[in-house]
Amino acid sequence: MVIGIDEGWFNWDVIKHQLRPSKVLRKVICTLILMAVFLCILFFYASMNAENEIYSLSKNRITRAYPILDKSMKSVEMDVESISQLHIIDCEKLDKTNQDLVSNNLFLNKILVFDVNTGEVNCSNQDENLNKLHWATGFSNKTGWKWTLPKQENEPELFYLWKIDETHHGAARANIDLLKNTLQIIVGGVTQKTAIRIGDSAIGYDGSKFRLIDGSKTTGPIEIGNKNDDLSVFAQPEKDIKNEMIFRSLPYIAAVAAGGIFLLIFIVMYFMHDNITFRRNVLHGIKNGHFIPFYQKIVGPDKNVCAVEILLRWNKNGRMLVGPTEFIDKSDKLGLLSPIVENAMTRVINDLPSMSIPTGSVISINLTPLQVNDPSIFHKIECFNKKITGLGYKCMVEITEEGLMVDRWVAESLIKKMRAIGISVAIDDFGVGNASLNYIQNYDFNVVKIDRIFIADIHRNPKNLSIVKGLVHMAKELGMIVVAEGVESENQVKILKKLGIDKMQGFLFHKPMPVESMKD
Repeated sequence: MVIGIDEGWFNWDVIKHQLRPSKVLRKVICTLILMAVFLCILFFYASMNAENEIYSLSKNRITRAYPILDKSMKSVEMDVESISQLHIIDCEKLDKTNQDLVSNNLFLNKILVFDVNTGEVNCSNQDENLNKLHWATGFSNKTGWKWTLPKQENEPELFYLWKIDETHHGAARANIDLLKNTLQIIVGGVTQKTAIRIGDSAIGYDGSKFRLIDGSKTTGPIEIGNKNDDLSVFAQPEKDIKNEMIFRSLPYIAAVAAGGIFLLIFIVMYFMHDNITFRRNVLHGIKNGHFIPFYQKIVGPDKNVCAVEILLRWNKNGRMLVGPTEFIDKSDKLGLLSPIVENAMTRVINDLPSMSIPTGSVISINLTPLQVNDPSIFHKIECFNKKITGLGYKCMVEITEEGLMVDRWVAESLIKKMRAIGISVAIDDFGVGNASLNYIQNYDFNVVKIDRIFIADIHRNPKNLSIVKGLVHMAKELGMIVVAEGVESENQVKILKKLGIDKMQGFLFHKPMPVESMKD
């Protein structure tokens, strides 16, 4: 909003006389000098003690994290050694014990029993052999905590190995998500580098990525535990002056504005607790398969099913079904969406053969903005595409306009690679952004999904009708397939058919349903 000035009121001569600028100027200069001196003093004292405070805060976080990790490791060691000789030969009992232990221990992922000489795993449906894994320090010593090296895009794995009898040993695969979460919490903007050493190697974090490092090379001014222990945690405090000023300013600002600081701390603690609780619930949901794919059928002008969109639901705590708006964005920002989507893709592959979907139909999945920027996303989509095409279906990926607001080269490269292997790419919720036509012009989309806000009143609102008519005409000229979202009435269907819409999606035809409702 621009506010105009009434020239009759704005009389500079009158104002100059009233303010007497010479005196005002002196007061302003004195005030600025005093403020500058005060800020210099504050900066001096803040800088002197910044490193000590950051050191103390980092050590405090590590001290709090260490017993949690130590307890988790010891719980695994105590639990798994309950595997007896009887479990080795009784696969059913071994599987039952495995399930019981894993469900009660968040740090435990799976228990394996293997032959000491051959490395072959007992009671496994897969060709598993522990001798074939790339162990960080070799596989000669078969007891204690051991790491495997990452292979290609796979992450490193952590095992606890123990002796069952002369010919059999046990291997407990740990859930390293707990270690990653702990590292991220320790970092928290005050620690530049941190590492957790367990057994012969360590997993490190530098604020942006995780990596496996030699356990003998983990050093830092802050250390809990020592190299003779199975567990130790190391950290290197951040030296950035900005962080120093932030942490050193808190006590001085609190003296001047205590109420505001207490309120800020309360808000921060509230959201930290909320994020930690959310993270714990999501990890629990991933581990127990509580993220469920729902399927919404899409129809052609003849109302026959021609496509299905995959929509996630969260069976929170095994009791309450939660929609995607409640967890997708937050999981994405916390780095938890990738395992959710991978599990969902696996479930979709398993569900498709039992569902009443015509062969040749399009199976559509959605990408968030952060996923578009994920370097590994193309490989995951490529694998998913191979599997569903093997089942007789086609793959389509939907990207919203928000998802294109990442690095243009990254988005353009991803779309081109997907198109090159036969995957359709749709611009979702088209028309709600500020640069819709620009995206159509610069990216290789072959499907456009018109947002429901234009479809809702198309039979009553001439403007919506004109907009949709223009979008359909433009898309057809560009050789694109047009899908109308949010179709809820027969009046809308009649108009959309006349306009030449290729596909329609909405509650009028089909609601999102679980796999049980999609079977014959």
